[in-house]
Amino acid sequence: MEMNDVADAPDGQASNAKKQDLMIKSALFLLNANARNSEDSVNDVESALRENGIEPESVRTSSVEAAIATLRSRGAQFDIVIVGGGDGSLNSLLPDLLKLKKPLGIIPLGTANDFARSLAIPESPEEAARIVSAGHLREVDVAVANGRPFLNVVNIGLGEKVARLHRGWTKRLLGVASYPLRWLAVWRKTRLLTVRAGLDGQTPEEFRASQISVANSSSFGRHFQIDSANSLQSGQLSVARLDPRSLFSWMKLLPRLLKGEVADSPDATVSRARSVRIETRPQAVFSGDGEVMGRTPVEITVQAKALQVFAPRN
Repeated sequence: MEMNDVADAPDGQASNAKKQDLMIKSALFLLNANARNSEDSVNDVESALRENGIEPESVRTSSVEAAIATLRSRGAQFDIVIVGGGDGSLNSLLPDLLKLKKPLGIIPLGTANDFARSLAIPESPEEAARIVSAGHLREVDVAVANGRPFLNVVNIGLGEKVARLHRGWTKRLLGVASYPLRWLAVWRKTRLLTVRAGLDGQTPEEFRASQISVANSSSFGRHFQIDSANSLQSGQLSVARLDPRSLFSWMKLLPRLLKGEVADSPDATVSRARSVRIETRPQAVFSGDGEVMGRTPVEITVQAKALQVFAPRN
């Protein structure tokens, strides 16, 4: 039975057929030891996997470097890899996950969990583990910015500065509630950028904007969306330029960001493309999945169906 056939098989057959095809007997479970409820999460995940005949080996890592080293040295020994953490953990491991080419399970333990949210993976560790056990795989797109892969969104300008400040005690104490506080603080100090953006090799357009976002998935910042009609399997990026000139204009735009209807706003423009090159004056930092990735100019492309992820059928 082919992988695509499994997705269409009756529910009672899909799990067994998938496990037989992939020979899912073992799993490397990499857990961010700094994630919320990490100890309880290990027990829930291990129990859910063992109930379905998958033997996990759980490795708690307290640093990105340790997680990468474990994945590189031990990942090939297991049938699948499961990552327990947030978008930052996935972003850090993504280059090696792509090289390893093992099916990926996700236990969302971060603050926003945007990638898992875009795939409708539940936040309960036990329920997320059962999604892995069910064996339904989706081939999803991965975006690449100046040679470095990311999953959700690259931000330049205001959004990047907010992500950079979304750390420390406010993130630990307030979680996603710290986003509005950081956003207001950054907005007061942010100046418009002069941007040159060219889509799919076309002649670049020059404009002024406070934020440029290039999205691969539908969600960022937990509650915000650039383009709700796009998906992780479209082979296209959503490129948004946001240029509200006043606090009142931003207040009108925010509800559209929550609904993924940014394109309907007079203060935003959203386009679809397979590649985009962005230059800014002055030079600006860009972040991907909340992690600083470099400085402009940046060229972003999409690799269609580059990653296999366990996800719900619907």
